[in-house]
Amino acid sequence: MVESPVGTVIVAVGDEILGGFTLDTNSHWLAGQLRDAGYPCVRIEVVADRTPTIAAAVGRAVADPTVMRVLVCGGLGPTPDDRTLEALADALGRPLEVHPDAEAHVQRVIDRLHAAGWIESDRMTEPNRKMTVVPRGATVLTNRSGMAPGLAYPLSAEAGADRWLLVLPGVPRELKRLFSEEMLPAFFRDGAAPTVAELRYRYAVEAEFFEPMRRLEEEFPDVAIGSYPQTETRELVIRVRGTDPRRVEAALDRMRELRPPPPDVPYACRPGAGTGRCPVRPRDVSAGLLHVPGARPLGAVHDVERHRLSLLEGVEVDGAELGAVEEDLVPVIGTDEAEPAVVDDLLDAAFGH
Repeated sequence: MVESPVGTVIVAVGDEILGGFTLDTNSHWLAGQLRDAGYPCVRIEVVADRTPTIAAAVGRAVADPTVMRVLVCGGLGPTPDDRTLEALADALGRPLEVHPDAEAHVQRVIDRLHAAGWIESDRMTEPNRKMTVVPRGATVLTNRSGMAPGLAYPLSAEAGADRWLLVLPGVPRELKRLFSEEMLPAFFRDGAAPTVAELRYRYAVEAEFFEPMRRLEEEFPDVAIGSYPQTETRELVIRVRGTDPRRVEAALDRMRELRPPPPDVPYACRPGAGTGRCPVRPRDVSAGLLHVPGARPLGAVHDVERHRLSLLEGVEVDGAELGAVEEDLVPVIGTDEAEPAVVDDLLDAAFGH
């Protein structure tokens, strides 16, 4: 696929992310916004709260002439472990200085907090002032939901390209509002959003799509195609995206030819199953077995509380004695107390996901 010439890199700062304490929802949300704005995210880098580490990550992104926007998120707060501003100064080779717009913004927030009775004094403290000291040359962007302002720095570019380094606080509520109100209208106006289309296949085996997808890559080199199993819904999503809507639709039509989607089958359970989770049609069920074309045979005995799953060969299921059965039959739990997780495990085994 021909890549977009206006890619974006996100640098997410935070020991809490790397330590598994905090889920990085900011990068996920920003990636969707960037895709819709036509400035797709080409890389997300998560780094620790260490000045050299942050500076190195920012330096790598800034040095790449194909990256038009660099977003740095987090580390702008008042405590000693907030080191992003110092790291930006190192990466850009600029001195730190008090920015009057940042100072005015922080003072306004302090005044509001004091008037509301949340803090004892309206004087700016050293921790507050820390958020006003930024690398020289910044455009300060108003944070209407918090104290740390956003920042924008123009970057050197060739052939008149418009490149920017944009800095946001890490608090999700502040980041989303600042990006939506201050950054999106001013710095992401000229992008072209890609066309994205999907096909969904119920109970499909992902490996069987290798050849159709390989054919599409050969026939449509200007589009991207990917397969994404959805374990909760038992669907395989085939997603096609590209810059030309006609080519995306043509690729989708070609996939329909190579692998026609099956008719949609509503969920139904064996009478008495009570879970609402097993994808069984009445005609597929015989003596407690679910017919799953292409399924792998199960060969183990599982005891889940009072619910017995037995071997497929010559066993008793729900009181019915069975002889030899086909390999593509999978046992189904048929009691009101059946555990949905067991049904999920069976389906995982059957479809190989």
